[in-house]
Amino acid sequence: MSKSILVIDTPERCSICKFLERTDEDYCYCGILEFDYQVNEYMKSTPKGKPDWCPLKAVPSKKKEIKYLTRPDRRGGTETYGETRNREAVGWNDCIDEILKGGEWEWAENIFIRQDV
Repeated sequence: MSKSILVIDTPERCSICKFLERTDEDYCYCGILEFDYQVNEYMKSTPKGKPDWCPLKAVPSKKKEIKYLTRPDRRGGTETYGETRNREAVGWNDCIDEILKGGEWEWAENIFIRQDV
């Protein structure tokens, strides 16, 4: 099965999350999770902050692309003698940029989808 990434602004708390579902009896639950978490209880006890069971994950940070080259010096320490581009970090950062890049957004089936321009 293929995977997808949905990029949204991470809500600060459950009560303002786009995925919060409410029943007619004003019972709240997380619309992403397959099992029922007691969102009502969480919001009453901890009204601020994202719970540790929240399925929304932050986009990872970019990595430093410059790698400093070091070698042992005569005094037993190390000295920097140059720098190079960290190819792994360059690839990582390209992926982050691709995930976060802009585009036109279209509303389709209750969700926004980015249409590359």
